[in-house]
Amino acid sequence: MRKVASLVLVVTFMAVAAAPAAAYHWPEPQPEPTKLVVNSSAIVRNDVDTVANTGWNSVDGTSHYRRYVPAKGTILTGDALAVGNVYNMVNTNSVGCDCYDDITLNSRAWVSNYVDTTANTGWNSVHRGGFVRSGDATARSLVEGVINTNVVGGIAD
Repeated sequence: MRKVASLVLVVTFMAVAAAPAAAYHWPEPQPEPTKLVVNSSAIVRNDVDTVANTGWNSVDGTSHYRRYVPAKGTILTGDALAVGNVYNMVNTNSVGCDCYDDITLNSRAWVSNYVDTTANTGWNSVHRGGFVRSGDATARSLVEGVINTNVVGGIAD
């Protein structure tokens, strides 16, 4: 039995060794086409109130020992400056390579800016004689928006 098994093993080995060698060349793997989808949505509401006021100024006459004493006074106010700035940068997408075959960019934005900017030098009043000198009142507002900006391109990683 051992001799038969040895003989089968030798014959099988010789048959495999005598068989012609076969070689097959596998093709290089091709890169899959790449697809990029970016969905951006935003709702922005800015409600900005900027107020500068030098006060509720008043000089008034008063009663003293049942006798009215007229007031004499001076109201001096400084400058009032109110500045309101709003800057919105919404849905900014940047794809920094040329490595996509198909790019889809969907950007939606709803932006509402409500800006009130007020400057005044007070609610000045003098009764029964006096003097009021107020400074300058300046109010400025700046609203800027960069909305739904998409940049595609650049050097591949």
